[in-house]
Amino acid sequence: MYTGPTPDGCFISIGEGLAVSAPPLCFFQMASELPLVKLVELGFELCGTYSLPAKSRHDDDSRSGHGGGQSNGEEIDDRILHGDRAIGIDYNAYREWEEAVAKTSYSDGEEIVDKTVYGHPRLTNTKELKNLTARMKSVNGQKKACRALRYILDGSASPMETILCMLLTLPHKLGGYGLPAPELNRRVDIGDTSKNRSGKSFYVCDLFWPKAGLAVEYDSDYYHIGADRIARDSRRRSALATRGITVITVTSRQVRSAIEFEGLAKLISRKVGKQLRYKNPEFQKAQRELRSLLL
Repeated sequence: MYTGPTPDGCFISIGEGLAVSAPPLCFFQMASELPLVKLVELGFELCGTYSLPAKSRHDDDSRSGHGGGQSNGEEIDDRILHGDRAIGIDYNAYREWEEAVAKTSYSDGEEIVDKTVYGHPRLTNTKELKNLTARMKSVNGQKKACRALRYILDGSASPMETILCMLLTLPHKLGGYGLPAPELNRRVDIGDTSKNRSGKSFYVCDLFWPKAGLAVEYDSDYYHIGADRIARDSRRRSALATRGITVITVTSRQVRSAIEFEGLAKLISRKVGKQLRYKNPEFQKAQRELRSLLL
């Protein structure tokens, strides 16, 4: 347990002389608790616009320490306390998110509902995580935190976007395909001609490689597509095509199948101009471990 001094702004006052870790410090504290891959996943979540429940039916104890939630007042880890002089910081977005979680994931102190919260303001960003980590020199966990920060991106909007991105971009030694990092949920404005055809002035691309003109979209409802959905997706692809952007749709089945996902990774690698170079069986072993942790 670390009991030394911390930089200003590491704690958020919750009243009555108590404080909780601000998101950047939460990330740093978990560096000594989580495996590297799970730390990267946590970083994506903290820098994204979604939050997993504090406990989930499909998670093990390694995930129970983080996610969208607040203490019920009965158990507060002593690592998040800062004596009677709690450092308060103005986290308006954090408070708004806290209220959203309270409405969707809790009920009068009962068991946490297994429900992901979407669309809340980002709790932090990679710049803030890097700034705090750089200031915690020689503190246990700094080395792992620095390593994890190489792979964390801002702006993920869902757990599956995070997983998809990690599977594609983590280095081979961690089980990923080592592809260049995309921009997440990038807004692409559509010209007047396309606007008239699609009825949209812009689209938001899940994973976007601007130089390659490639957008990868995760479709969680692939098996529930109706005529309206098909038409809407077609207009979207056509509108983005006028901007020189190719759209590839990824389904849950493709993500969960190692064989199908490899075909997808090879397709994306050709589009972004990155040749895949990995050695089996070392890569296959690392990939199995990565998929086991994430899926």
